[in-house]
Amino acid sequence: MDEILQVGSSINIKRTDGRVHSAIVAAINNETRCATVEWYEQGETKGKEIDLHTIENLNPDIIILKPGEQYNKTIQPPTEFNKLQRNPTRQTLASMKTTSNGE
Repeated sequence: MDEILQVGSSINIKRTDGRVHSAIVAAINNETRCATVEWYEQGETKGKEIDLHTIENLNPDIIILKPGEQYNKTIQPPTEFNKLQRNPTRQTLASMKTTSNGE
């Protein structure tokens, strides 16, 4: 499921020691093409700045919009609709029986 990168988004980040874990986007700077992220570790809040290209590589399901760009996801209708078949009631069955007998 695609999600637009915005403040409050949960994303995966890669630490300098190579670990990958989730963090929350605290700010996005479109001029420098970076985002500030925060996470909670061993009783304290930690944070770092990550360039948007790195975020894009680690989070393929995240959509990063350029300044002024809008995301227009077109929802395609299902190709086949499930047709519900109604279970006949006794009354419908009785009327079907009388019609088929010619009465």
